[in-house]
Amino acid sequence: MANWDKFCDTVSNTANKAAAKAGELTDVMKLKYKLHQTKTELRETYEKIGRLTYDQLHFGHDRAVEIDKLLPEVGKLRDRIRRLGAAIAKEDNAVYCANCGTKLESDMSYCPGCGQKQTRPETAETTEPVSADEV
Repeated sequence: MANWDKFCDTVSNTANKAAAKAGELTDVMKLKYKLHQTKTELRETYEKIGRLTYDQLHFGHDRAVEIDKLLPEVGKLRDRIRRLGAAIAKEDNAVYCANCGTKLESDMSYCPGCGQKQTRPETAETTEPVSADEV
């Protein structure tokens, strides 16, 4: 009977560890999905600014007020991308660009996504990470 109890304990511990790992992976996937959504939102905001700028330059319509309203949103989205990248990096021990959130190889000095020069651990640790539920 002692062997059966030991077997049940081993199976139970293994199942608990597997469930914990699955939960960690789920959290990382949530963060990556939010990062993708935020990048899409940033791209759409840039497109709006571009259309307004074109309309202003090409047709002479004054769009400065509308453009000025969108600029703070760009800053907020870029900050959210940085925080999500830091949270993802912390969860999966990877390195991400602090500027755009692109996953980097450990030896990359510049981001292939945005061209930003990369600084190592000091900047990642100074950025406050977020959880999937915070953003």
